Amino acid sequence: QRLRTVIDTTEKRLGQANVKDGGGKVRKVLRAPAGKTAASNGSEESVATMRQQIQDLRLQVNILESQNKELQQQLSELSKEYDGAMRMHLAALSAARITPNSVAELEQVLVKHHIALEGFGVGSAKHTHELQHEIEVNDCSLQLVESTLERVVEPVVVRIYYGPHILVNTEQQLEDGRVRPRNQLLVEKKHPEESWEAAAIRGIKEELHIDLDVHPV
Repeated sequence: QRLRTVIDTTEKRLGQANVKDGGGKVRKVLRAPAGKTAASNGSEESVATMRQQIQDLRLQVNILESQNKELQQQLSELSKEYDGAMRMHLAALSAARITPNSVAELEQVLVKHHIALEGFGVGSAKHTHELQHEIEVNDCSLQLVESTLERVVEPVVVRIYYGPHILVNTEQQLEDGRVRPRNQLLVEKKHPEESWEAAAIRGIKEELHIDLDVHPV
């Protein structure tokens, strides 16, 4: 769109361009009175060349716009295929999913699968009640994979640019005041029935408190 604006502005200026003839009089090149010499051959050739360049640019813009529409369509189709594949994958794993209803049940599940509770809430690790909250809001799930209990998360990574700079999350403060280093891009946990676009928008709102006036595909 910006390139189109530049082309239109340049073409308009060409139509209003003024040049001086040999006698020093100023006349509009493309609107010269009948019976008078419009301008030198060099000026006419220069204007004609610029007009041809503008036409070439317009053609290139049309080609780029067409290619952009095709890429957007391909991206939309790939996104739908990805979401469909993930739904099938999650459906296949649903039989092996474990959903505790309380912190006490969660801790029983962890102990049953030989996961020491002493490691939670120590160093950079979260507490068990924080893990239980993640399960309840669908940020993650507990699943049995070949008799091994696993915490399953589907992260969506968001790159936010400001000129040549990229936004990086340097650290995270936990509920109890502990601070752990992150040094990573903005990451949001995708919910099972959520598109990656919706997860990215939600992550920007939750982490940066910015409401984006966009609608996910």
